[in-house]
Amino acid sequence: MKWVLIAAAAGSLACRGSTEDAGEQRTSLPAPPMRPSDEACNFEGDPNGTPVLITGFERFPTDSEHENVSEVAVRALRPSALGGIRVMRMILPVEYDHAAERAVEQISRCRPAFVIGLGQGGATIDLERAAYNLKNGAMADNRGSIVHDEPILVGGPAQRETMLPLTAIDTALRAIGESPVMSNDPGRYICNNVFYVVVGAAAAQGARAGFIHLPLTTTFSPAERARWGRVAEVIVEAATR
Repeated sequence: MKWVLIAAAAGSLACRGSTEDAGEQRTSLPAPPMRPSDEACNFEGDPNGTPVLITGFERFPTDSEHENVSEVAVRALRPSALGGIRVMRMILPVEYDHAAERAVEQISRCRPAFVIGLGQGGATIDLERAAYNLKNGAMADNRGSIVHDEPILVGGPAQRETMLPLTAIDTALRAIGESPVMSNDPGRYICNNVFYVVVGAAAAQGARAGFIHLPLTTTFSPAERARWGRVAEVIVEAATR
């Protein structure tokens, strides 16, 4: 996630993090907390529709006063508004590697045709073109872990391109009054980690995957929640057409 120093600043780095060394030593990655490893393949919407997995992230940091806009969008999405599509929602932890592993488990078991990752970014809707084989964040994840200059996959490709039709998504979002931008920099933090791993896992199963950052948002009125739910719906519709 371009994913905060404090309060609002903390939100903007929650996914992308920072590519600069904050002068802190790398900490070892502690064992992740116990979580259910077999979440149900709970697809909502048209039972005969195209299966789509859409992911967002929990609050960052965990004691943040505001929700993560990606989680708000995923939860506000209305499956009934998506004709010919069935959607599975998943909220990931803001944790190196573990977030990606959980997404890959669901891809393997539930076999979606499309995987759309959403994260919390900066000031715009960023349509991410590529993920990079690097973990490098000055901020700790929600486990308290800091990682500098380590590959996500040793020996893996330097980058992996999105498999989503970004031009079609851009056009669809503009049609509802949004102003997305194309981005070549998803950061090197948790969002990039998930993006890189998920694209590889999806491709291995013949699925298509990609990642989009939503702008940092700190207050969520009913209208704002509806807006982000609609944005998620439009992204899903455009990605699968």
